[in-house]
Amino acid sequence: MELRFVQTEIYPPDQSALQMRACGWEECSSGHSFGPAARDYYLLHVIEDGEGEYFLDDRHYKLGKNQAFLIFPGDVTFYRADEKNPWKYRWIGYSGIAAADYTRQAGISRENPIVNLGDVAEKILQTITNTYDDAHTLNRATLAALGGLYRLFALIAQAQQPELASTKSVYFERARWYMQANLQRSIRVEDIADYVGLSRSQLFRVFKEAVGLSPQMMLINMKLECAEGLLAATELTLSEVALSSGFSSAARMGDVFRKYRDVTPLQIRKRRNQDQNPCC
Repeated sequence: MELRFVQTEIYPPDQSALQMRACGWEECSSGHSFGPAARDYYLLHVIEDGEGEYFLDDRHYKLGKNQAFLIFPGDVTFYRADEKNPWKYRWIGYSGIAAADYTRQAGISRENPIVNLGDVAEKILQTITNTYDDAHTLNRATLAALGGLYRLFALIAQAQQPELASTKSVYFERARWYMQANLQRSIRVEDIADYVGLSRSQLFRVFKEAVGLSPQMMLINMKLECAEGLLAATELTLSEVALSSGFSSAARMGDVFRKYRDVTPLQIRKRRNQDQNPCC
């Protein structure tokens, strides 16, 4: 029976939003079992190969490759490897004041603690392995483990709701992220469509349904909002504001403000100064 395990230092456990408690993997011997026992943290087992059984209260699950089961804090559980085809699994444990919320977002509950991983199984197994390796080798193991946990939750959510990957709302969110991330670059609607995997006309329909705007108009609004914030909160020059918010020049920024906001950048800054220094 091969066993590899790492446990991270927990300090202070009651003030951390999320942190890894343990991580490792085990190639079980025939009939190997654990429990009945309880833990004070969440513990996810991801089955890489083989079969076994998981017992929780009066429930009994027979599980195999590309499935996972989550043990919740305080639950008394028992699990056992198959006699003929014992399972090999990797596990990761976590806790923190936000742990319950992230678990819900991933789509796992006490009523349904089993996850069918499907196409993301290999990515989840690799994420646990990478997190284990980082916890052994990096000076900031706690931060590295946190990154692994966030990725793990996202992958499990994807496994739980694969149909979301094709919905219009997901296309919109991906497009909006791409626009925000590339706001200072000269991107075209075609670039956005290529990134999310849609045609220009399909992207237009997604945006019109989501926010009632075309992708081009939303991109302009994002640049204007960014510029307005910089004009109101900083002492950057107009040229610096323009380039920082995705406009090619201060003149171009001024043209767009006059067309869509009926105001100039200088007028926005003047209003800011008046608000900060009102007349007595």
